Amino acid sequence: PVKRAWFNDTRFRQAVSSAIDRQTIASITLQGYATPLRGYVSPGNHKWPAADFPPAAYDLERSRALLREAGFTTRGPNDRPQLYDAKGNLVELTLIAPSTSQALKDMAIIIQGDLSQLGIKMRLAPIDPSDLDRRISESYDYDACLLVTSVSEPDPSSYTNFLSSGSPTCRWHPKQSKPATAWEARIDDLLAKQARETNPDRRRTA
Repeated sequence: PVKRAWFNDTRFRQAVSSAIDRQTIASITLQGYATPLRGYVSPGNHKWPAADFPPAAYDLERSRALLREAGFTTRGPNDRPQLYDAKGNLVELTLIAPSTSQALKDMAIIIQGDLSQLGIKMRLAPIDPSDLDRRISESYDYDACLLVTSVSEPDPSSYTNFLSSGSPTCRWHPKQSKPATAWEARIDDLLAKQARETNPDRRRTA
């Protein structure tokens, strides 16, 4: 419940996102053969462009401001900060990743270093892919997970199983009987409208 409260706060999630240096991941971990995404659709895809989608900029000061606004405080020396929530809980979590992917393990190390600058203590746990799948799909015994999604067709209808709140593979709030948040209900509504729309131009604007 303590950690879930952190992730339920939009400001915490945005702070974590702003603290991750995606350009370093693309340039070093992936040796320059990558471009930071603005969503799950590649900027090289011209059928479903996402040029107007705001980028997730690397901005530690924004991260710190968001955390202060959300009631988090930083203690300890500047070179080894520790982040605490409003109830005095130390912000620490474990990131699991498939042990078979060196690229993901390398990414996790960069993310670990990035978040440490905010005072977030993140442990890395490379685990067997079959165990990882059971954790994210059955037991939900994990704090955070680093995975990749293979985008073969960016049409949103192809990702209903990932985006729909009622899907058994919904990662945000699994097995919910109805949308837990207003934004999830909004996504469900847009997915339903797109499923009924056959005009390609109107599907893109939806």
